[in-house]
Amino acid sequence: MPKIPTFKTEARITAESASATTNIQIPLTNTLAGSLKPLTDAFVKYKTAEKNAENKTEALELENQAVLKLNDATQEASMMKNSDGANTFLMTKSKEIRDEFSSQASNSKVKTLFTNNYLLEEQKKIYSVDNAVHKNLIQSRAVESNAKEERILTDALYGNNELALQTLPTDLKKIYDDDFNDGLIDIDSYEEKIADIPNFIQ
Repeated sequence: MPKIPTFKTEARITAESASATTNIQIPLTNTLAGSLKPLTDAFVKYKTAEKNAENKTEALELENQAVLKLNDATQEASMMKNSDGANTFLMTKSKEIRDEFSSQASNSKVKTLFTNNYLLEEQKKIYSVDNAVHKNLIQSRAVESNAKEERILTDALYGNNELALQTLPTDLKKIYDDDFNDGLIDIDSYEEKIADIPNFIQ
């Protein structure tokens, strides 16, 4: 029968366990929350953008509704001839409209967005009303100036009024001077009217 070889060991039993060395290094900050941070950041960014879009949409809806009402007030103010009165009327109506619609905002960001956009539209309407009122004033002034010119001529030429006839050149010149100074007629028209007074009377 063959002999089985035996081996003798010199190892000792100790309390130390075997260890393996690796080159894998894990940063102390690398936790579960840390590894999810890019995903969390992307989600927060998406939700922020979504909320901003909601706020802007709501503010735009409020602005569109408010400007429709503001247009009605603008048309009414645009028919006036007094600039101060038209502006006071428009600003009063505009504040009422702004307060009405800003109170419907669901949060402070929507309210701020709406108010800023609305105030810009309000400025445009004020400018529009100023132009319309100035145009109304000029047209009204032209009508009244023509009426005065006709009245003076009628009194002087057909009213059997010697004083009216004597002051006719001066009265006509004053009308034309006022028209020119108020911007109703340009320099060429003014000079032509002044030069034509003697011929016109003759």
